[in-house]
Amino acid sequence: MLNDDRINKIGKSFAKFVSLNILSMLAMSFYILADTIFVANIPDIGADCLTALQLVLPFFSLLNGVGVLLGVGGATLYSVAKGAGDDERANRIFTQVMIIGGVLGALFTILGLTIPTQIVSMLGAKGEIVALAVTYLKALSICNLPFVVNHIMLAFVRNDNAPRLAMTAVVVSSLFNVLLDWILIFPCGLGIFGASFATGLASVVSLIIMSWHFIRRKNNFRFQRPSFHFKDIRFTLAAGFPSMLAELSNGIVILVFNMLILKIGGENGGIAINAYSVTANLALIAMFTFNGISQGTQPLFSINYGAGKKDNIRKIMLYGCATALGMATLYYVSFFLGRDGLIKLFNNAGSVEMAEIAREAIVLYNIAYFAAALNIVATALFATNGKPMFSFIISILRGLALPLGLAFLLSSTLELKGIWLTMPIAEFITLFVSIILLVIHQLKDRKDRRVECQD
Repeated sequence: MLNDDRINKIGKSFAKFVSLNILSMLAMSFYILADTIFVANIPDIGADCLTALQLVLPFFSLLNGVGVLLGVGGATLYSVAKGAGDDERANRIFTQVMIIGGVLGALFTILGLTIPTQIVSMLGAKGEIVALAVTYLKALSICNLPFVVNHIMLAFVRNDNAPRLAMTAVVVSSLFNVLLDWILIFPCGLGIFGASFATGLASVVSLIIMSWHFIRRKNNFRFQRPSFHFKDIRFTLAAGFPSMLAELSNGIVILVFNMLILKIGGENGGIAINAYSVTANLALIAMFTFNGISQGTQPLFSINYGAGKKDNIRKIMLYGCATALGMATLYYVSFFLGRDGLIKLFNNAGSVEMAEIAREAIVLYNIAYFAAALNIVATALFATNGKPMFSFIISILRGLALPLGLAFLLSSTLELKGIWLTMPIAEFITLFVSIILLVIHQLKDRKDRRVECQD
């Protein structure tokens, strides 16, 4: 394992893993963006469909969160086991995670198909929006099981030193999703059902592509007789929880923001929700990119942590932060300068009020990128270097505690402007905490090194 490029060639490995993961995440964000734009342009009911889609997003985030929890957590522990040379444990972890993922994916399918009306009502859908939201949820639920399993396989294939194959699976399945989206929504006339069903089928395409990893016998992980070890499961959940919390809290925050926006907007709440959808979809591109940087560094952090290479870990952290800040600057400037054209893509009805709200939202909300980029990289560092509690603190602050508290506080005084300022303030407060935790981590690391030298 000491001959591994991920240990001996940090710069080259960082460029490879991070670039491929960014491309993968950009492909995912592209298909979500395209899906939203197509939905917004469905003839006659595009605005209502966009509202329905925005209201169902929390359920989608929950589904994503489960896949990320098991995938990132299991693959992180897998890499640590491989770095320590424990192949038997590595295979046991893969088997455990796949079984748990299959069970949970099936459960989500049952819920989405049997009680969709109750679910969308809890998410805030009312009146004519309910039927559209139910249609989207039921179509998505058909493929919930492969959706969860796909997240797990992507993480393991990526950590099995095959990031290019994982990237190919994401890119091809995303392009397939966009093409099928257009075919089902417009030529076939299936509307919002077609958009949702295409998203589900894309995960099946991704799994088919990743099967090539097994066909050509490049896999270093395989199924074995199930043997559940509580310690492994606990560490898997601990390592994956920050990433899962980021997804889950995103859904909770969207749910709360939706409720507050509908309350503030009154009769025009749907217009404000659609403006928020524009902002959230653009932010999704940026956040997926930052997550791509995080996921790209995660295998490098894990294997170097398992091999005890602390100097390499510091280099990876510096490269990650510099890349994240560069991408944050690029996105903020691009979205600021091109906001009018971007808004038109979602504004099929030509609502002047929606455009004005969205313009202000993009300017204020997107300030969060600069702090979020660093917070996400810090989360990956702590999650894979024996500090899951630090990672949890960052995740809970930026993902749930601060956004929820600030949303209620700021919206009560500044109304919609308060909603748009919530995430920037939450991210910068979290960044301050992240810096403190990083200093504590570095001080402890130096102390440990002095002890090692004395011994």
